[in-house]
Amino acid sequence: MEPIKCEMCGSNDIVKSDGLYVCRHCGTKYTVEEARNLFYASETAKLENLYSLARRHADTKDYNSARQYYKEILLIDANNWEPIFFASYYTVCCSNYNSIDKNLKDFVNMFPHVLDAITDESCEGNLRQVADKTSLLASLLFNSFANTYNDPAVNKYYTAERLEFNDHYLTVDAHVLADMLYNLGDSIDARWQGMFKSIVCRLWDQANLYSREGGCNRSKIAHYEKKIALYDCTDLVRNKIIADKEHEILQNEIKRKKNDTRAQIIMYVIMTLAFFLLMWTCNRCLS
Repeated sequence: MEPIKCEMCGSNDIVKSDGLYVCRHCGTKYTVEEARNLFYASETAKLENLYSLARRHADTKDYNSARQYYKEILLIDANNWEPIFFASYYTVCCSNYNSIDKNLKDFVNMFPHVLDAITDESCEGNLRQVADKTSLLASLLFNSFANTYNDPAVNKYYTAERLEFNDHYLTVDAHVLADMLYNLGDSIDARWQGMFKSIVCRLWDQANLYSREGGCNRSKIAHYEKKIALYDCTDLVRNKIIADKEHEILQNEIKRKKNDTRAQIIMYVIMTLAFFLLMWTCNRCLS
């Protein structure tokens, strides 16, 4: 708890004496009510400064500092949706290979708490920010996973079995991201009883994209396509053809990279064998 500061001199050396609070530096006296107001003013100023620091570090992509400030804010302002959401969000952003699974699970488990905290008149704006940030996070993670598992510079050293292993994990990761988006969309839709159709439809539509990437059963995708159509999110329905085409292009590009990688592996093996055969022939000739 922050000590209160004297309005007159700025000292925090204040003691209680004869029912009043007295600044020992300048002698100014405060009633209990006045001292309480000083305390709340001090806490408010500290909180505003922490929010400013957290947002500033987030804007400059210093996610580790942003995460730390939001965690500190939670100790003071535990019922505000912003620190609840972003403390977890930036923890995921700072994840490494060993921590990403746990941090993503914690992020999804945070959804009910952040939705409980969104109750004010800015409800739609705050929900849209949560949905947009979650959508962005899913997109960044999926692209990161895809680039990692389909990097020709790395995959050319891998065996066919390892490439199949990579395919398996990209499928698993696509499922995880799809379930995360389905979860948030379903939670918002259930809690506000269909009030925010465009928000939840965009989450479901993006989740369907990852479900198709992960080879999810068609019945689940069809279920959410029907929900999108039922909510008459015509822009999403209209853009589904474009999304499917983009998905097909992405799939073809991934297949092309895999074929290029396998061709590079085969060429590397052939050249290696040719080199050793040449060396063996030379040695035979010299001997």
